[in-house]
Amino acid sequence: MGIVNAGQLAIYEDIPSDLRERVEDVILARREDATERLLEIAERFKGAARPNGATTWSGAISRWGRDCSMRW
Repeated sequence: MGIVNAGQLAIYEDIPSDLRERVEDVILARREDATERLLEIAERFKGAARPNGATTWSGAISRWGRDCSMRW
């Protein structure tokens, strides 16, 4: 169980359906080609809003990882 700031989370239904499906495929390992399919559409979302004011998605992921590790 983790503590989250709900105000910083994207509303699940607001995530574009094609992006949501491909991210779910990667996370849930539903397809062998999930990573490739996600990378195919990644350019379309480059520069989109990022959580926590991060300047890059890798920065957002790193920040998320640090936040999660602090909770353990």
